[in-house]
Amino acid sequence: MAVNYDDKIKAEILAPAGTYECFRAAINAGADAVYLGGSMFGARAFAGNFAEDELLKAIKTAHLYGRKVYLTVNTLLRNDEITRLGDYIRPYYEAGLDAVIVQDYGVFSVLRDNFPGLALHASTQMTITGKYGARLLKEMGADRVVTARELSVAEIRDIHDNVDVEIESFVHGALCYCYSGQCLLSSMIGGRSGNRGRCAQPCRLLYGMNGGNEAYLLSPKDMCTIESIPDILESGVYSLKIEGRMKSPEYVAGVTAAYRKYVDMYLEKGREGFHVDKDDIKKLMDLYNRGGFCKGYYYSHNDKNMMTFDRPNHRGIMVGTVRNGELILIEPVNAGDVLEFCDGSEYTVPGSKKDGKLLLPKGFARNVKNSSPVYRTRNNALLSDIRAGYIDNDVRLPVRMSIYLAPGEQARLTVSLKKNYGEENVENKEVTVYSEVIEASDKHPASRADVLKQLKKLGTTIFSCEDDDIITDIQRNPFVPVKLLNDLRRNAIEKLEGTMIGGSSEHKHNCTREESGVKENISMLKPDSLYTNNTKNGTFNVLVMTHKQLSAVLRVAERKNAIALVYVSTELEGIDGALRMKSMIDSHNEKNPGNELGAYLAMPYIFRKNTAAIYDSRLKDIENAGFDGMLIRSPEELMYVREKGLYDLYHGDITADYNMYTYNKDAVSAYETLGIKNFTLSEELNAGQLKGLLKSIRGENIYTEKLVYGYVPLMVTAGCTLKYVSKDKPCGRAGVYSLRDRKGKMLSAINCCHYCYNLIYNSVPEFLLDKLCELKDMGVDGMRVAFSVENEEETQAVLELAVNAAAGDRSIEAGRGADGYTRGHYNRGVD
Repeated sequence: MAVNYDDKIKAEILAPAGTYECFRAAINAGADAVYLGGSMFGARAFAGNFAEDELLKAIKTAHLYGRKVYLTVNTLLRNDEITRLGDYIRPYYEAGLDAVIVQDYGVFSVLRDNFPGLALHASTQMTITGKYGARLLKEMGADRVVTARELSVAEIRDIHDNVDVEIESFVHGALCYCYSGQCLLSSMIGGRSGNRGRCAQPCRLLYGMNGGNEAYLLSPKDMCTIESIPDILESGVYSLKIEGRMKSPEYVAGVTAAYRKYVDMYLEKGREGFHVDKDDIKKLMDLYNRGGFCKGYYYSHNDKNMMTFDRPNHRGIMVGTVRNGELILIEPVNAGDVLEFCDGSEYTVPGSKKDGKLLLPKGFARNVKNSSPVYRTRNNALLSDIRAGYIDNDVRLPVRMSIYLAPGEQARLTVSLKKNYGEENVENKEVTVYSEVIEASDKHPASRADVLKQLKKLGTTIFSCEDDDIITDIQRNPFVPVKLLNDLRRNAIEKLEGTMIGGSSEHKHNCTREESGVKENISMLKPDSLYTNNTKNGTFNVLVMTHKQLSAVLRVAERKNAIALVYVSTELEGIDGALRMKSMIDSHNEKNPGNELGAYLAMPYIFRKNTAAIYDSRLKDIENAGFDGMLIRSPEELMYVREKGLYDLYHGDITADYNMYTYNKDAVSAYETLGIKNFTLSEELNAGQLKGLLKSIRGENIYTEKLVYGYVPLMVTAGCTLKYVSKDKPCGRAGVYSLRDRKGKMLSAINCCHYCYNLIYNSVPEFLLDKLCELKDMGVDGMRVAFSVENEEETQAVLELAVNAAAGDRSIEAGRGADGYTRGHYNRGVD
């Protein structure tokens, strides 16, 4: 692939840090930037995270080394939390924080409007899957977008070629099975929300499919793309992001050092001189892997080989096999290594051995079959080497010193950073400090040895200085007290540090947001007039996925004037099916004047380059179908409908689905600025929080709706479990299958072959039909009934129940059943 941008490729290695020790490890191992969480609002609530003093220290230290610090505020904030955001960010902003990584649109707008010059990075939790979403975030003021992990090299290149924004992509570490930002599995099952940084990782548990054996069906291998660095950089990725804020300092240092080595190799030697040593990959596997590595989605969309069906945690590397109670080595082992056998037993190696047989304690491998593999899950020598090289000893910045000492004059000390010492990010700085006038001494004049001894005392700083780098100009036997030399050294170092930090604390960018025209761009997104459909007739907005479900809806609608509109999905029947369903609605409206139904096209849950191509090819058909509006589910789709003229065609009647997350009033305002006035309320707010949010946006001339019945999608996945497990190839045959969790609950799933993703639903539907009056009193405008895996008869029965509930039927509680439904988070909320 030809390099044809910026004349020369530039790259940033971005390392994780869950603790200050991990931060030091990342800096020492060569990270250009470190991302970390503070005491609030980070997506790794169970990492060590940083207290305020630690974070301020990290910012200062990073800047001394010419590195950067990015703070994660990549969770969704409630109204009561976002009011504390400014006070939380301000000390870090004033200390020179380089960027904030953001998921919440409300957080984004608050930071953009109140902290000028602070770079904003759109988190992977925003589910940026293409050029449309990247362009939207760029125009809102984002300096960088973190792409969805599911994107290919070609898709990232498409973003780079079409949007002038920095691109950051994950290159190493754990992969989520669900698109980031779209997962409610942990939230709905256990109340620990990934959108709040508290994911319990239920995807790493055992599941069965369609009655088959249990396996780790939702657990991908870890990603390692070190061999793909040339492809990734040439696709336009600037920042290579390493996952792992929950990992150890040794892991952070080892992985960072490996990527530092090979990024530098590529930048220096190009493709021709780029070659990855297999021993380095072994070291990475020793540090952490889940049943091996994969290259993520950079080259494969949903490859079975990306999955680790038999183990969801660290496997290490295979070091040998068992034979008659002995271990036959194929890899050297070290004293302190931990070996794991197939029966789950572990053995700590007492002494190093390069090859041959390793005798095991008598009876130890009695239950282990001959020829079974043995894995090393702890490489003690490797961890010790990493600790000695990157953790126990900090990198020192070499300096030069020049001191002038003469009686009757002020002492003068000049300190400067040495050139060409390898820290290319650090500017070459020089400072000079002075003392009071010094006197002559006949008995104890200062000598070079005395001066060197004091000037070299730099132990608590990040600097070092050798004898040959100190120039001493000592004239006429001066008397120089030790305190004077210490004060000179201390003052010079403090002044040098201040000079180095000062340049990075001013939030220097190519231009400020006001200069870049971002405000103008945002105002361009806002329509001349907002045609929001705030006067929809009827109580219910109904989502259907099949024409049979729609048939049931239309039968109810003929007799009951309680349905306002129908959202027509394309997941199962495609765009042709949606057009067919629109014709069915048109026919109903012709036969039922005064009881017409609106028809909205429900856009896909994920909108990638291939999906955009499908819609481009059918754009005229969609326009001619006469839909009344659209239901959108991503920033990609918001920008797409604007650029293709669909926003104007539907007079701005666009509804944002629940997964566009309006947790707080600032998020609502941000979307309003972008032209959205119809909102689906979040599935993760409880009744009290919903009430508070609705009260805070009352009078804003917006329309809100709430799901009151439906199976909630817990995951949207690029991976296709049906494809992984089926003997035949299910591709192209959209349909429903089921997953069984460890408690025997069945989760329905849909393979959406039109767009090549899966939807995995909760085992039971959410049921709030007995809360209609309560929701209306809160200020909810419309109630959504969503059908997904229900058949025609079930659809009609549920909708009849809903209509009767709206009419005041008090028997609705009996119809709800005892165990067949969930309240979702309406009562409990999330952590």
